[in-house]
Amino acid sequence: MTSEQPTDETLSLSRAAIVFERSAEAIGDVLWRRMRRRPYLGVAATGAAALALASFVGVGELAFACFAGYAMFNMLRRHEPPSQAFHDAARIEKELGL
Repeated sequence: MTSEQPTDETLSLSRAAIVFERSAEAIGDVLWRRMRRRPYLGVAATGAAALALASFVGVGELAFACFAGYAMFNMLRRHEPPSQAFHDAARIEKELGL
């Protein structure tokens, strides 16, 4: 049983992955802080993404977009955790019969 030593190429890819991950995390952090400051941007972006996804799948596009937008509003404006925000949105959707 021989253990393989990492090659220079493997180490280079590992470093690139770490740099990419840290950059993505920093960008995500900045975007999240901006959306918390201006929740309507996050709500609009989430609603648009949900509408695009639902259109691709082909079911209840507007209801799904409203559902996702309302959940994002709860997360950004009311500082609810994602599980609670989606639970509240699902409860309202069920009450409306969507």
